[in-house]
Amino acid sequence: MSITTLNNDLLKELTNQIEKDARIVEKGIVNSDLVNRIPESLFVNYFLPYFTGERHDNPNWVLEWISVAGSPMSEVVVFDDGTKEDLYVVPSLFNTKKLIFTRGTETFKNIFMHFNRLNANIPGIGFNFLNEMLEKKTGEIEQLVDHTESIKQWSYILARYGYKQVNNVEPDNGIDKVKNLEDLFDF
Repeated sequence: MSITTLNNDLLKELTNQIEKDARIVEKGIVNSDLVNRIPESLFVNYFLPYFTGERHDNPNWVLEWISVAGSPMSEVVVFDDGTKEDLYVVPSLFNTKKLIFTRGTETFKNIFMHFNRLNANIPGIGFNFLNEMLEKKTGEIEQLVDHTESIKQWSYILARYGYKQVNNVEPDNGIDKVKNLEDLFDF
């Protein structure tokens, strides 16, 4: 068996594994309808002060929040302690809804197929192509992340608990506009 054949077989196997893993991740994380819930009193009295930076005594609070959410990519519903009615949704720590499996100018499958052809003939050019295309794909993915909905959700939550004067928050029909919400959260 030649090194080229071995290399081609390895690349095919890696491509197949990436596609298989991508489908599993998309099904299990991105498309999951499971949303955990916590009472308003727990969120307001324990977690909100960490999110706003008013409390710093527990370095593991983010891990605790992730254990409540189920994953860093999961939202959490906050419900009224008495009525059990859903009040609002706390956005996920990592917004992956548009990040995973994006399609742009080239799919990952096409990139690796073209790399495979180039690498079979001129390995140096193949690796240069792969590096260039993966950098381009990274740029495409970075442009697709949109925090608008998360900012609206956080603005509403903060306004609800009297943080209206924090970080350029302006009321807008119960949903506030925040110009730079990232400055509020220092984690």
